[in-house]
Formats: sequence, structure tokens, C-alpha cells
Amino acid sequence: MSALGRFSVSSQGERSTMADAKEEWLNRMTEMLQVDPTDLVEIAAMFFEGIDDRIDRICSSGQAGDLEEMTRLAHGLKGDAANIGFLSISEIAKNLEHQGRARAVVELEEQVASLREATATMKASLDL
Repeated sequence: MSALGRFSVSSQGERSTMADAKEEWLNRMTEMLQVDPTDLVEIAAMFFEGIDDRIDRICSSGQAGDLEEMTRLAHGLKGDAANIGFLSISEIAKNLEHQGRARAVVELEEQVASLREATATMKASLDL
């Protein structure tokens, strides 16, 4: 799990830890991607712009039994999240993708809730 995926926003002490996690993420990703930190935060903001809709579509396609569509959507989210260093989101999406491919989705609603929680934590960590 990435540093950002470990924190909640419930106390002042955790907020400062989240600020440290944000700095750690920015340093790691700007070095790896060779981009300006401001550009990286802008890329992260774009990632989050449609995230709720993407998660809703993963959930609804899984609930409807359209596992091919669920797998495709989860695969896309997995890659997009990994590319920007949001490893907790990527890992959950990867699990959904693999379960969809195997046609053996387990606890879809719980996994979607975990995906929403990881997303909210990342977004809050970046002050977006």
C-alpha cells in the first residue's frame, strides 16, 4: 500500500502525517516520472475528476453480471492508478479485474466500498 493509502483525516496529528505522505509521494513520483510537482498534482486532480463515475460503472456492471465490462473498467483504473503511484487504488482494481476474468467476483459491494475509501483518502491527502 502506498504511503497515502494508510491515513485518514480524523485528527490534526494525522493531517500532518498526511502532509508528510503527500511530500513523500510528490518526491517519489516527480523523480520517477521526471515531471514538475505542480504538473503532477494537476495530473492527480485530473485522475480524480471522473473517479466516482468510473467506480459507479465498475459496480453497476458487476451487479448486472456484465463481467467483461467490469473487467475492462477495472483494468483501466488499475493502470491509471498505478501510473500515478496510487497503489492502494490500483491493487483493489487489480483484484476486481482478476475476479472478473475468472468469473468469480466475491463481495463486490465491499470491494467497491474499499475502492471509494482508498480514493477518498488519496484525494484528501493531496488536498484535492
